[in-house]
Amino acid sequence: MEVQVTITEICPMETVVSKTSGKEYHKYKFIGKTQDSYPKEICFETLGDDKFAQFNIMVGQNYIVSFDIESRRWNDKFFTSITAWRVQPSNGQQQIPVQQPYQQPMMQQQPVQQAYQQPMQPQQGYGFQQPTPQPAPAPMQATQPNNDQLPF
Repeated sequence: MEVQVTITEICPMETVVSKTSGKEYHKYKFIGKTQDSYPKEICFETLGDDKFAQFNIMVGQNYIVSFDIESRRWNDKFFTSITAWRVQPSNGQQQIPVQQPYQQPMMQQQPVQQAYQQPMQPQQGYGFQQPTPQPAPAPMQATQPNNDQLPF
């Protein structure tokens, strides 16, 4: 599958150990926000220094990410991972391979205090058309009582 995203965050590298071989792997995660009318954030992951270096991603840039989705069951719960296997710039340029030794990317995030002090943007109501205000109806005039001799 493929999706076009804007990279919003590159997470710190994690070290995982294979249960079967005992070999250590480096796991990398990065967050991309879709460019739909209702954007979603997706956490992609990949294993290996060479693979992540090949992606050559930068925060704030647009990319087309090719990925696989896999779910595993453990104790009657499902765990889903989204594994990126190719990342290309979305502007049509060819990805340039990295020739230098890989270094872990710098975290390019806003400090927490600044991120939470940004004003909230009002959002439209999930695809529902907002009602337009209608003028209130004019009050009804009281009528003169009928002398029709009814008991009620």
